[in-house]
Amino acid sequence: MDRSIDINLFVLYFKLCTDFRETRRVFDLVLVKYDNSCTLMVSEYIKAGRPESSLQLFFELLRLGAEPSRFTLSAVIKACSVLGKLRMGCCFHAIVLKHGFHSDNVILIALIEFYGRNGQLNEMCQLFDELRELGAICLVCVRKCLGFCI
Repeated sequence: MDRSIDINLFVLYFKLCTDFRETRRVFDLVLVKYDNSCTLMVSEYIKAGRPESSLQLFFELLRLGAEPSRFTLSAVIKACSVLGKLRMGCCFHAIVLKHGFHSDNVILIALIEFYGRNGQLNEMCQLFDELRELGAICLVCVRKCLGFCI
C-alpha cells in the first residue's frame, strides 16, 4: 500500500469508525507498517482514552522488529504520563537516551509533562533546562506540569 494512502486511510477510519477494532483490523492487514501509521495508531488510542492499548500496540510493534521514532516514543511517554506509570516512563526515557533523541524538543516536552504529572519536579526542571527553544508550547507545558506538582 502506498504510504500516503496508508496514512489517509487510517485518518479516515479514526474519524468515521467508533469501533477501534475495525481500525486495528485494517492496521494489522497492512504488511509494511510505516512509522507514521504506527505513531498514529498509538496516539489515537491515547486520544480515545485507551492509553493501555497504545502501550500494548507499541510492545507488539517492537516484537515485530519496528524501530521506535521520536514521535512514537513521545506518544508512549504520554501514555505513561496519563497512566501514572513512573517506572515504565523512566524506561522509555532510557530508550530515548539510547536512540539519541535526548535533545529533541518533541521528546523533551513529552518527558517534561511525564515527570511533572508524576510529581518528579527535579527531573522536570533538568529537562526544561535542556530545551533548545523556549516556544509558547514549551512554556505552557511547564506551567501545566507545575500545577501537577503543587
